[in-house]
Amino acid sequence: MSEKDSLLERAGERAALTRLVGDVAAGGSGLLVIEGAAGLGKTELLNDARGHARTSGLRVLSAHSSELEQDFSFGIVRQLFERCVAESGPDDQDDLLSGAASPARLVVGSHVPDSETVSPSFATLHGLYWLTVNLAAREPLLLVMDDLHWCDDPSLRWLSYLIPRLEGLPVGLIMALRPEGEDRALLNRLLSASAMSARVLRPAPLTEHATERLLQEAFGRPVDQKFTLAFHRHVGGNPLYLHELVDIMKGQGVPPEVERIPHVGDLGAQAVVKSVGLRLALLGEPERQLAYALALLDEETDADLPAAVAGLDLRTALEATGRLAEAGLLKPGHGTSFAHPIVRSGVLAQIPRIEQAMWHARIATALIGRRAPAERVAAHLLGSPPGSVADGYAVLDEAASHALDQGAPDIALTYLKRALLEPLTVDRRLEILGRAGDVALFVDVAGSMEYLTEAIRAALSTAGRLEDRAETACRLGMALALAGRTDVAEQLWNDILTNAPPGDTDLRRFALAHLGILAAFLPERGDLRERLVQATATPPRDGRCGKPLDAVIAFFKAIAGDPDAKLHARRALSGPEWYLHDAGRLWTASHVLLLADLDEGTALLDEATTHIHRRGAVSSMAVAYTYRSLAWFLRGSLAEAHADATQAIWAVECAGVDASRPLSGAFHAEILIEQGLLDAAEAALDWSGMREGAPPASPLYYCLHAQSRLFHLRGDHERGLHAALEAGRLFAAHGGRNPAILPWRSQAALCLRALHRLPEAIAYAEEEVGLARAWGTPGPLGRALRLLSSLSGAEGTAMIEEAIALLAPSPHRLEHAKALMELGSRLRRQNQRSAARPPLRQAIDIATVCGAEPLAREAQIELRATGAYRYNRASPTGLASLTPSEQRITEMAARSVTNREIAQTLFITPKTVEVHLSNAYRKLGIRSRTELPSVLHGSTP
Repeated sequence: MSEKDSLLERAGERAALTRLVGDVAAGGSGLLVIEGAAGLGKTELLNDARGHARTSGLRVLSAHSSELEQDFSFGIVRQLFERCVAESGPDDQDDLLSGAASPARLVVGSHVPDSETVSPSFATLHGLYWLTVNLAAREPLLLVMDDLHWCDDPSLRWLSYLIPRLEGLPVGLIMALRPEGEDRALLNRLLSASAMSARVLRPAPLTEHATERLLQEAFGRPVDQKFTLAFHRHVGGNPLYLHELVDIMKGQGVPPEVERIPHVGDLGAQAVVKSVGLRLALLGEPERQLAYALALLDEETDADLPAAVAGLDLRTALEATGRLAEAGLLKPGHGTSFAHPIVRSGVLAQIPRIEQAMWHARIATALIGRRAPAERVAAHLLGSPPGSVADGYAVLDEAASHALDQGAPDIALTYLKRALLEPLTVDRRLEILGRAGDVALFVDVAGSMEYLTEAIRAALSTAGRLEDRAETACRLGMALALAGRTDVAEQLWNDILTNAPPGDTDLRRFALAHLGILAAFLPERGDLRERLVQATATPPRDGRCGKPLDAVIAFFKAIAGDPDAKLHARRALSGPEWYLHDAGRLWTASHVLLLADLDEGTALLDEATTHIHRRGAVSSMAVAYTYRSLAWFLRGSLAEAHADATQAIWAVECAGVDASRPLSGAFHAEILIEQGLLDAAEAALDWSGMREGAPPASPLYYCLHAQSRLFHLRGDHERGLHAALEAGRLFAAHGGRNPAILPWRSQAALCLRALHRLPEAIAYAEEEVGLARAWGTPGPLGRALRLLSSLSGAEGTAMIEEAIALLAPSPHRLEHAKALMELGSRLRRQNQRSAARPPLRQAIDIATVCGAEPLAREAQIELRATGAYRYNRASPTGLASLTPSEQRITEMAARSVTNREIAQTLFITPKTVEVHLSNAYRKLGIRSRTELPSVLHGSTP
């Protein structure tokens, strides 16, 4: 097929590609998706875009997915960047892979970075993002990816991280894929998330007119219209099938005549497979063997590897390569590349399945002999018969370790599953079973139970230590709990308690801590919570298990409203930084510290988030950003809270940790409500998975509280009351009473007031005031007093004044603004208009800095009602008006840290740094960073 023919009737698609290339050449960014069935010309369009991009001065990096590489972590990423990095000189490599880009060495570099910068998952994605930034800083960049429907999941995760951060970069992405697919969950999420920014091209089948033209050109004479119509129906307007069927007809001497239409129909079925089979049949045995080897290798490579696999000497292989190109199976002048992915599929169709397995074993053996990377070998071991490759288990185990290092637990589990089919000693099998069970906790809880159960049975048959068996049992218990098999999990942990040596208090506390976690899954089992607290009233301060147990106790005391919770939380996080490697302890204890208004809670979250950026998994990022969004929210920094909540949602989607949806979605909804974005808040709750009959183990009460607020704000007070009461019922079932965690009583009181049921509203508000006083922190008490004041008469003035006195020096800025608003409104209703204006103006200013636009508007209305028509709500200015992010960035900029270095340090994009600095300059009344030192510190730069 000529280039002209391959792009027939594709003027619209070519124009869209040309526009994208022009935008990137001009410094912009863009995303374009080409979706269509095999053979419709997607690859030809990509080739056309590549050529236009190169002539426009863009650097073009290309990759194509394949079925074989779906289990090869970062396969697409490697194709895009490996050669580009390898062809750079040592100095260029160091520049490209320095700083925040350093973790990308794990995927595309020639060596692994030092232990301080190696990171398993999030940092790998972030490092690859910065590698893209560094390349784009040299010249505009176009990334072209074909057959993305076969893309490996780690590469898709990287794309989902990159695409929202394209703004401000001269980077374009073109992705081609087929619409079908057995399991495209991650790809579909990527495409859905990109829908607002991506243009999707769907090339249509060729028209009958185009088919007629191509037939006439192929046969060199006019073709009867009836034949053209029948032929067009047979090929469905598919250009590739059309040309393959024409080749078969010409090869068999079938003319394009009406009476030959039935024969054409017989030939048309699986035309490509038939065409490839016919071409191979006309070639010799060396060509067939080489074609089989190339199809199963599925990569462009030097001729020596496929020659060795096919059992040919190099000269014979080179001659066979030329003959395959002459037959149209390989691209002329492109070495060992097939003419089209469908041609490769046609070659594979000629090889029986059993023979394919043995071919894979031959390839794996050849790659091991060449010391190829473990994951490259493992891709073929997956298709090989068990035991057919010497030491295959060791290669699979190494490949699993590499996949885990790169943040691909799903692919690591695939390798470990296959390793378990190899002949193994008892000890090796036990080791791999344990690893498979641990990895499966992230991606396949049911599978985790299976592996860990078998590991326990294997351990019981050996002379292993009780502690080892107990730890495996506890991991199994967690998998059982996550899968809803809580009864079996409880029995496992009770068995450990029963069989633990009398003096081993550490092991006993290990089991008790897990029983405590189990209590969170069983709200009806108050006996478990009571047993935990009674049995461990004074747990040890040292030991590997005392501190996790302290964290569990802190959680239960906190939800019950016991101020002693903060003591246990502090003890859980004291000493060496073990908590950075113990996610459960970190999140549980830091959450308690946040609720107690202790600064170390926020500091620990910042430290942990930085640590996870460098070394943590994407699944850990989901939890880190969720809790940090809560920290910002409690302090009234809505912009920062929204940014972290958005990042948490990305991490949940990317890692597939659906268990985090209720918490992340509920926190995000609360933030959006304060920003006045009610439709977006409703969407966040929909995303959270909130539904009838959701398991009580999930934090559904957070979702119900946010839903109650939505109903109330939209005027549906009956449903708002029902949601608030249901939230309270579920919270109480978990032992919850603390309004610092869930202020459901005040929310119910708001709905009751709107329903004119004032006595009931006051009763709920008074109860919340009492519980908030017992907890003893300003935020919950200030909120409860504000509400009770709004329900009370003249005595309410003292309540709101107490609330303001509590909140003013506290970090709860948004609650402070609401209390000021309530005081001003109360004074205005009492006709004390002059006295009402100062608190209302202050409420407006604080609400504006917090980003709470609805509250600022409400206070503005109240202020006008006092007669202060001339109050102009100007944009906030001065140091006090800077958001926390603006403060941090301006401090760094004042120390002559570059925008690029700031972005790398704070794990944000260069564009975000520019936006924050621009906002800060406006608020501070300056024009450049050289003025920052004098404004911030009264000094000269």
